[in-house]
Amino acid sequence: MLTEEYMVLYHGSPDPGIKTFTPRVSTHGKPYVYASKSMSNTILYGAKWNDFLIWVGSDDFDEIIVERQQGVIESLYKDKKGYIYILDGSTFYQLDPPDNTWDWVSEEPVHIIDCLTINNLYDIVVKKHKIYWYPDRPKEIPADDSDIVEHTIHIFNMNGDKSLFPYVQSLFPHLKESFDRELKRLNITL
Repeated sequence: MLTEEYMVLYHGSPDPGIKTFTPRVSTHGKPYVYASKSMSNTILYGAKWNDFLIWVGSDDFDEIIVERQQGVIESLYKDKKGYIYILDGSTFYQLDPPDNTWDWVSEEPVHIIDCLTINNLYDIVVKKHKIYWYPDRPKEIPADDSDIVEHTIHIFNMNGDKSLFPYVQSLFPHLKESFDRELKRLNITL
């Protein structure tokens, strides 16, 4: 029987049959298992995506997705299965401020309590999120995509992975001059 102190967290994955999650190095540059207190937040992770394909956030009423490239949401989620793993939360702690439901992390392997299968991720993603289909975007995302350059630098500062720059530049070739300027300013050579 679960007590009130017992916490479960959720982890979305495109991979079926996982028995234990082991920490892996990701965006933050440290080995973590990531989880969320909100099951609906993890649905997006039923597919492999990153911050340069879609932007994810929320406003006062909705969870928001912004498609950063035309057709990305459909190619990520249409006719795809995903899995939500229910995890024992006893080894997790919050990475960000307490009101953040997304970034719970564990530095230890994590036991899986159960797994739910989502047969068509696209239907759930579209139903549960307010989506800005490319090229539409909320006012907080600049029309010139300058946030992409800033975010790439931010992630590089966390994990030191230089391969991020050519990848992001391949997605946003119109930002080449901005990237070149920032790389020079920061004295980063590729």
